[in-house]
Amino acid sequence: TGYCVGVLSDSIFDGRGGVQIPPATYPGLHVGSLDQVSGDLPPAVWVIDPGPGGGSDEGNAMAQIVYDLAPGCGIAYASASSGYFLFAGNILALANDATSPSQVIVDDYIYYSEPMYQNGPIAICANTVVTSGVPYFTAAANFSANGHERNYNDTGVFDGGPVGVGNDLHDFGLASGAGVDPYLTFSIGAPGGSVVASLHWDEPYGGGLAQGPGAGADLDLYLLSSPAPPGTGGNIMKQSVTMQGTIAAPAGDACEELVELTLPAGTYHLCINHANNATGGRNDLSVPPLKLSLIVKISGGPVGTQINDAAYLGDRTIYGHS
Repeated sequence: TGYCVGVLSDSIFDGRGGVQIPPATYPGLHVGSLDQVSGDLPPAVWVIDPGPGGGSDEGNAMAQIVYDLAPGCGIAYASASSGYFLFAGNILALANDATSPSQVIVDDYIYYSEPMYQNGPIAICANTVVTSGVPYFTAAANFSANGHERNYNDTGVFDGGPVGVGNDLHDFGLASGAGVDPYLTFSIGAPGGSVVASLHWDEPYGGGLAQGPGAGADLDLYLLSSPAPPGTGGNIMKQSVTMQGTIAAPAGDACEELVELTLPAGTYHLCINHANNATGGRNDLSVPPLKLSLIVKISGGPVGTQINDAAYLGDRTIYGHS
């Protein structure tokens, strides 16, 4: 009793009907929802930022669990889904609110573009409130051990082709102590399955999503319908090919991502191309070597959905502010 727990998620009062009275302006008190009338939430919830709307009310579920465990506490809410930088700002807003400051903060959110190898704004704000004495708890390990974090290993098989058509593919097999294999293969067992693939490498961001001079390597991420160099027979289903820099002219954020792609049943292949390796990029012989991390999550049906090349995985998947 006497403590306020701040919750950050997608939404808190979007999906629950009944008579409810949102505040006229935010921050403000929200009353009268079904979960408040039933006693599953406090009679008044302090809402700083309700978010963009249309959420699944994960924040509501989180707040109910907190209130079950600590029925004397107050609840404050701020959106994590309003945007990358707004999420960071809402961490500070919960801790520093003049009316109902949060003494504990929790979230269940991540932006896949958060840096792995440095602190971005969300991590910096989380660290700031912890330093001020506010415990901060966040979701972790939702990707299990489905991470491939190894040094970039040039296959050498497809060198010499134009950028984006198979030159300098990362060799998942050799990097994992197996045979040559520039593809990470997975299967979707039912229509409507999905994949998340998040690629980071150990170089600075370029000042947009996190501070720094930018990356000296330009890596690209491809989702392919066949195990052949990207572009072969029209096999590129999706690509993330944001331009980064070179060693001599670093630029851009050291990440690429393919997020929540819905796929028909079938077998698919991920590959990573070092787009500038022949023109000033670091290769597997550079000192120090270029470390990269590919995190993969697939879903879609209880039968036949699997990561065929699971032997290439098993590395860490907790990153960002987690």
